[in-house]
Amino acid sequence: MAIGETGLDFHWVKEEEWRKKQEKVFIEHINLAKKLKKPLIIHSRGVFDETLLVLEEQDVKRVLLHMWGEKNLLDRIKDKNWFISVNTMILRSKPYRKVVKNFSIERTLLETDSPWLAPKKIIEGVEARNDPISIKIVAQKLSEIKKLSFEEVWKKCAENAVTFFSLPVQLFK
Repeated sequence: MAIGETGLDFHWVKEEEWRKKQEKVFIEHINLAKKLKKPLIIHSRGVFDETLLVLEEQDVKRVLLHMWGEKNLLDRIKDKNWFISVNTMILRSKPYRKVVKNFSIERTLLETDSPWLAPKKIIEGVEARNDPISIKIVAQKLSEIKKLSFEEVWKKCAENAVTFFSLPVQLFK
């Protein structure tokens, strides 16, 4: 279906040598995706501009930016006709909600990032395990932010997933 998650994440990697190795592996994943004619699902934490630069330099066409967190770079993503995916972070992060608000529903997919980022806390503040059913909660919050009906968001994001992944299904007859 896709190659990923791949990308750049320098949160834990501080040594320049290892960062260069990470970029090299990222480019190898890009080349594999091109060879197999598969889209890329990108993980990027703290190096948003650098991640986009590699994707642009490698002329990648089909990109889904998982849990994208940088509002200031949305125009570049829109210009490339890439997608972003929205998860339960929408429930707890105002900056993340701003990203979602400023991005087109036409290029948005839903995700949960299971098992992480559970939408609610359980007994004594211990975080629950996230699961795929949380996608409905994400769609509900997205519909509030976008001022669209739940049904409209649910349908459009499903259509976007079919398009992005080239799924051989027909929806909503």
